[in-house]
Amino acid sequence: PFFVNEIVRLLVADGRLEHAESVSSWSVTIPQSVKEVVGRRLDHLSEECNRVLTIGSVIGREFGLRLLEKVSELKGDRLLEALEEAMGARVIAELARTTDQYWFSHALIRETLYEELSTTRRVRLHRQIGEALEEMDAEGNLPRLAYHFCEAAPAGDVDKAVGYAKRAGAKAMSMIAYEDAAAHYGRGLQALEVKETADDAARYDLLMALGDARIQSGDGEGSKQTYSRAAEIARRLGDRERFAQAALGFAELLPIGRVEEDKLEMLDEALARIGPEDSAFRALLLAQRGIAVYFRSQDELRANCREAVEIARRVGDRTALTRSLYASVFGAIDLVDVDERLAIAEEIVRLGEEAQDNELVLRGFFIRAGMRVILGDMEAANGDIDRYAALAAELRVPRWIWQAELLRAMQALFAGSIADAEPLAFKAFETGRLADPDNFLQMYSVQLFAIRREQGRVEEMLPATQAFVAQLPLVPAWRAGLAYQYAEAGRKEEAGREFEVLAADAFSALPKDGNWPIAMALLAEVCCALEDTERAAILYEKISPLSELCVVVGLAIDCYGPLAQAAGRLATTLQRWDDAQRHFETSLAINKRMGSGRWTGWTQFRYSDMLLRRDAPSLALKLKAQGADLSDIGTSIDTVAREVLEHKPDLKSHAAPDGTVTIMFSDIEGSTSMADRLGDARFMELLREHNAIVREQIKAHRGFEVKSEGDGFMVAFQSAGKALACASAIQKMLVGRNESAAEPVKVRIGLHAGEVIKEGEDFFGRNVIMAARVASQARGEILASGVVKALVAGSDITWGELRTVELKGLSGDHEIWPVNWNSRKLGPA
Repeated sequence: PFFVNEIVRLLVADGRLEHAESVSSWSVTIPQSVKEVVGRRLDHLSEECNRVLTIGSVIGREFGLRLLEKVSELKGDRLLEALEEAMGARVIAELARTTDQYWFSHALIRETLYEELSTTRRVRLHRQIGEALEEMDAEGNLPRLAYHFCEAAPAGDVDKAVGYAKRAGAKAMSMIAYEDAAAHYGRGLQALEVKETADDAARYDLLMALGDARIQSGDGEGSKQTYSRAAEIARRLGDRERFAQAALGFAELLPIGRVEEDKLEMLDEALARIGPEDSAFRALLLAQRGIAVYFRSQDELRANCREAVEIARRVGDRTALTRSLYASVFGAIDLVDVDERLAIAEEIVRLGEEAQDNELVLRGFFIRAGMRVILGDMEAANGDIDRYAALAAELRVPRWIWQAELLRAMQALFAGSIADAEPLAFKAFETGRLADPDNFLQMYSVQLFAIRREQGRVEEMLPATQAFVAQLPLVPAWRAGLAYQYAEAGRKEEAGREFEVLAADAFSALPKDGNWPIAMALLAEVCCALEDTERAAILYEKISPLSELCVVVGLAIDCYGPLAQAAGRLATTLQRWDDAQRHFETSLAINKRMGSGRWTGWTQFRYSDMLLRRDAPSLALKLKAQGADLSDIGTSIDTVAREVLEHKPDLKSHAAPDGTVTIMFSDIEGSTSMADRLGDARFMELLREHNAIVREQIKAHRGFEVKSEGDGFMVAFQSAGKALACASAIQKMLVGRNESAAEPVKVRIGLHAGEVIKEGEDFFGRNVIMAARVASQARGEILASGVVKALVAGSDITWGELRTVELKGLSGDHEIWPVNWNSRKLGPA
């Protein structure tokens, strides 16, 4: 504080008031030295001018001539002369685009004048200003009246101050200005403190209003403390209904994966106070209690919510019924009674619309969208999401906006637009940080997990997932995710260890809550990777009856497509070929109907794997007609090229200054026959070794991994020299590896360069295809197009004999050149 104050003093003395005002905001109070500098500036003004400015400082940073004239003893021309004197000294200025409105040139001047007033004089002026505002337009000046009468409360008129604070707060709430409302209610509470006799009823009402404002603004911890103070007053008053209201507010926000005992105790106390008789309050308390025990007991949740709905229907209270119905489907994404829950969601929407309660309508849209995704009706779900997002934007409640952003990221993920999904997920992360501090990180991690999975970077999520497993034992789905990540990383021992924790006693450790479907889907993948046929049979019996329903996470912040794919995987491991075919056909049909490029691709990949295992060429032809061309299954380069051409990633940041990019494709030569010969386990070990070598050299040569699939890679470089150096280093590393390996690995690499970012023509597609086709011509070697050769002309690279070839999908003959990569030392450029 000393240094801040000293900086402010020097800036004021130097006349740099704009900077002084900014720096002064770092300090709580204005230092005496600054007051003295500002005071000397004011000393040059007349006494009348200073009196007018003092009244203006009490009005605020801005003040109007009409109000000033009502409070000041100066009238007419004398008042104008005083104001003109202040303007001449540049202490105040006329407010732009207004008539008879002024403002202090700098907040430091206003604050210095205000602080110089005695408490008595300040309180009296606030009261006079408030009375003048009442005469002018009480309704139009509610925020200012609340401020001035609350500041004048020590003069004795506390009731008026509190009344205006409540009215101003209510008006701000109606205008969705929640932080302003909280400020008004807070002033009202401060005003009550000066009242001679305690007014518990008034204090309770203000605390409840303040709690509501804080919860809507996203201040969860602040709202909890406020409702707790209100509950204490209700206890003291012995008012059971007031206590019930406070308890409901106290328990409104709940963290995912934990049972908060203090909130549960508050609800139980409220239920004991309210009694066993039917009432709207009992229904509301039971509904909220059901949500509070979600992660402890699904049976308890259902019993509480069932009783709440029955009571609400008997007493005929629409709000209690709607909230009880919402509680009964809270987190209910466990694939049981989905049609019934969809009907409940539709009833919530209808009741909310009848009551003109947009928050209830919003909750109904949220639940209904989730149920429709589970049932595979993505078109209807997208309509609900659009309506939800529009209503959330209208209400401007941070937590609803956050959830709308999560849903938008889910839509992009489901469609397979990973490049769009990542910024959308991060946008939700930024909003959620303030809107729901307890839960935002989990929701972001769920979406980032899905994104990294599609990018082949799921191992990066291990530290976060390990932390969630340790912190949230009531959400075993995180352990399923950890086992999956270990399996994907080839760390089978660790994957098996985590899998065993959940697989014990036929997977009884997994509660039948909303996280059960995603846990089952992930564990199916792990089980197949571990080739555990005994557990695969158990999982298959649990999953297959629900195979036509889709797996959603967190009420549709991500969708994993139908469980049919997991059932197909398990049936493949069990060699139940007809069942596997049936499940994959179901998965393909559902995903294509829903428009999920992401899960259509995964299903085709898993289906192809099953067909290769079963060796069924007739089915391969059928799958080809559905869009998965099995003639290319052994050609990883073609698979990667198709994916890249479909999604057209933005390579601008990886281009040379002239807009060109050098593209490298590579894969293992003869990988399909190698996989058949070695078997899955040995081939996967070899594949991980190959991929590690390739990625190490890509990083060393500053390449960008555009896409990889199995052993196939597409990489972009800013220069042809770096691309050739990388290709050469990969071949050299593999030569060294093959000297001591039982199974040699040969790779084929092709390079081409072109302009892949120009808009208006399909430069991208043509150059990607060219690079892929050059690679397909290679036989354990590096081949480059004539364009690449021209780009490195003058270097010491040596070339083999020119080949003139036809390239599939490209007309005419094409010149390609073998690279004599052993003839020079090509290293990182």
